[in-house]
Amino acid sequence: MLLTDLPPGAAADEGELGDAVAAAGAVTRLTLGRHRASGLASGWAVVEFESEEGAAEAVERLGGATLLGATVAAAPALGRRGGRGRRG
Repeated sequence: MLLTDLPPGAAADEGELGDAVAAAGAVTRLTLGRHRASGLASGWAVVEFESEEGAAEAVERLGGATLLGATVAAAPALGRRGGRGRRG
């Protein structure tokens, strides 16, 4: 799943974000986008779930939800090969 519109900068943290999305399903991997130069969060994250069903439920539950003080957008993420993979 791709989460966008997260608060940029120091406000976003993997642990806090992981706790927030875990309620939607079993998370297997979370990657928080960061600026290369500063290392600060850049406002997006990719979250992988144990199952495609869990990912679909998370997209439904988290789209428009408030996480880390911001209203976020959620969408299914494409797998690395361009098709739908295990990425939620």
